[in-house]
Amino acid sequence: LKDTPLEELESSGKLGRSKWKMTHYSDALRLGLLYKFGGFYSDLDAVTIRSLRGYKNVVGSTTKDAAATTRHHVANGELQFQPRHRLLLHNMVNFASVFLGQRRVEVGPMLTTRSIKELYNVSDVSGLTAPDLTVLDPEVFFPVRSYETEKLWPTAPSSFLQWKEMFENSSMVHFYGSITEKWEVDRQPAHQAYSILAPRYCPISFGSKIGRAHV
Repeated sequence: LKDTPLEELESSGKLGRSKWKMTHYSDALRLGLLYKFGGFYSDLDAVTIRSLRGYKNVVGSTTKDAAATTRHHVANGELQFQPRHRLLLHNMVNFASVFLGQRRVEVGPMLTTRSIKELYNVSDVSGLTAPDLTVLDPEVFFPVRSYETEKLWPTAPSSFLQWKEMFENSSMVHFYGSITEKWEVDRQPAHQAYSILAPRYCPISFGSKIGRAHV
């Protein structure tokens, strides 16, 4: 975080005193790393199912509940940026100005959404396409929203065709580990999206441990 707008939060110890220390360090470090070096940041609780090589200066969007089907906010779980991108800088400035370390979500996706709206002068980030930023539709990285996680572990069996249709427009599938970490993964592809995707796209990880969703 040195030589970024977040340096003082770290050097003063304010970031380290957060009630949500690990979450807020993760929020800060991904911004600092991407700003300095560029690249693709991904949360660990996601499975990549198509090439990510074509993505440049992108962020995925999602919706917060079933009622918000057309008005999106961005999600911080999957990001691709070139070094020194102006959005990352603007977002770190906002991060430093609002950070209190009291609430888990105070510097996460909603802050990034706010930063995009300010920097690109839009009232809604849905479908935003600018020369240096594209906000992707939810289906690309988040085909199942955080409030729909039961779709990833359906009680009624899902056929291969049903899974295919669910993910046919996706490059990644997010599994929301903070919600699903205690849900079993025991090689039942009709009832577990992970059990149908992981043997093909991350077989070493899948084969290393069977039990909870984080394998």
